[in-house]
Amino acid sequence: MNATDLKDAYVALDAPAKPRFLAVLAYNLTEYARAAYPSQGVDPRATAKLQTFNELQHSVTAALMNYLTGGETVPEDVLIDILFEKADQAGCRSDLAEAAERALPWAAPVAVRVGGS
Repeated sequence: MNATDLKDAYVALDAPAKPRFLAVLAYNLTEYARAAYPSQGVDPRATAKLQTFNELQHSVTAALMNYLTGGETVPEDVLIDILFEKADQAGCRSDLAEAAERALPWAAPVAVRVGGS
């Protein structure tokens, strides 16, 4: 999934689906961040990736918080651009894309995900 595909998918979500997507994306990003933990000693690349994941988490949870509380939000397409720009800083683009792709099915209402109507 590239930035354009994600932008189109996110903008197309209905209002109740957007916070579900953001919440699952935030959770998924924590899993990708774990893979960046250095196995031994200090690894500057691991540090950069962890900082980037932290920035992604901050942006996603801020959007979620503002969405749920009626706070000021950035336009939806701009949010996706911001996320990919941040991910590019430490080579995390594919991680972000995979985390987002895994989150999209969870944006559907529970009844739809389990085969209801």
